[in-house]
Amino acid sequence: MIRNFLLWLTNRLPARAINGDNGEPYLERYFLCRFLGLQAYIHRFVASDPDRGLHDHPWDWSVSLVLAGGYREIRSADFARSLRPGRLNIIRGTDFHRIVLTPGSEAWTLFIHGPRTKGWGFWREGNYLPHATGKDDYPNRAWWKDAPDGHELRAAHLSHTLNDIVRQFGTWANMTFAPDGGYRGPSIVAHLSKEVIELSDNPRDMEELADCMLLLFHLAHQNGGNLQAAIARKFEINKRRKWGKPDARGVVEHVRNIP
Repeated sequence: MIRNFLLWLTNRLPARAINGDNGEPYLERYFLCRFLGLQAYIHRFVASDPDRGLHDHPWDWSVSLVLAGGYREIRSADFARSLRPGRLNIIRGTDFHRIVLTPGSEAWTLFIHGPRTKGWGFWREGNYLPHATGKDDYPNRAWWKDAPDGHELRAAHLSHTLNDIVRQFGTWANMTFAPDGGYRGPSIVAHLSKEVIELSDNPRDMEELADCMLLLFHLAHQNGGNLQAAIARKFEINKRRKWGKPDARGVVEHVRNIP
């Protein structure tokens, strides 16, 4: 329930994705407010901090309240702990840590910090590697003023991720199921229909769901279109539609389009 509320709330907040060295997102940051030098965000960890060593923060203090999910925090080779919903994590400017998630899990936190007072960086193999050299080394200052909302951020991330999966799985599926290079659209749809019937017996069966998704990825790869653009376009269309009442067992159709 709390996760659904957080998704609803952050859909409407200015959002920023924080990525690793290879462009992979691991943290979504949603701006709440700024008051008397304090700033408040909602954080959604979608993966562990990249393995670049422990890092400090550019503030004298910050505090994190776990709202949903949870994470393991490593502060040194000798100290690590798990934090679950309701736990408070106080992080001083002199603390170094790394957030680690179980694969496939996520963590939501309320994060508040004070004014910037210094730079920050990574502690790795006994050496400090600065990322920002001082408090004014901050290229993303006031990023929330022209940031996309959470709905747009997640849609873009989802479509980018799906395009990568389509390319990887589609290439393998074509070599495995269509080595002659022929188009298999009708047979993929027939196979998908069979899998959907099996999924309807247990909608929580993740393996059947994965089968359905992989078949769709194979079809998208064979069709050759830009899935990212199609998903973004569909999101825009759906946002302009008026939808009927939610129904856990029936089909929810849009009532009408809103120009």
